[in-house]
Amino acid sequence: MPFYDSIASYDSGLMYDDPSSPQPTRKKMAKVKLGLKELSPDQKVDLANTIKTAGNANFPTPNPTLAAYGTLITTAQDLLAVAFGPS
Repeated sequence: MPFYDSIASYDSGLMYDDPSSPQPTRKKMAKVKLGLKELSPDQKVDLANTIKTAGNANFPTPNPTLAAYGTLITTAQDLLAVAFGPS
């Protein structure tokens, strides 16, 4: 007979030390893949601008704010201009 932990506060009915008892399965979560490796630095800046412009109605006050995000995009553009020349 399998052992039962009587201290547990929740009993799902599964006995984990009984091989005949069905074990819970975990589903793999979907991953969001943007394909950033394949993008050039200019394309990444364009994508950042698109994200900033589109916004998201579900997050009216994002962190960082859109203004701060815009400042980061401008900084990235400036650094790219210094590294690779103006586009």
